[in-house]
Amino acid sequence: MGYKRLEHVSDAYIEAYGRSKNTCFESAALSLLDLIYDVHAVHSKVEVHFSVSGSDEYNLLYRWLEAVLQKFTIDEFAISRFSVRINDNTLNATGYGEPYKQERHGYKTEVKGITYYLMEIVHQGGWWRIKYLADL
Repeated sequence: MGYKRLEHVSDAYIEAYGRSKNTCFESAALSLLDLIYDVHAVHSKVEVHFSVSGSDEYNLLYRWLEAVLQKFTIDEFAISRFSVRINDNTLNATGYGEPYKQERHGYKTEVKGITYYLMEIVHQGGWWRIKYLADL
């Protein structure tokens, strides 16, 4: 489970990976938030719940990342880890975190949204890999 930033001229191109589809989706969400603030500075004090459905895997990923981004931008809630369960094209998750405080969690950059452009979901060799582009 993990993620890394790939080369892109103007936006954030991210590759997330995991041994299962669930852990890969967890990594993708955490990588998104790590663009915005220091996820390692967040204490996992409070649980928040997510339930997202999609028309296919790609739509599910898009809607999941948008829900995570909205939790931060609308509710000002910082999350440091996730527990995800996917069944068909429905995702249920718990996020663990605390209310966002800039002086504690820092602020790296603004993420405007997620795009379908360059999005990939691959299962190969016992690993799941997701690539997505965040519009900065």
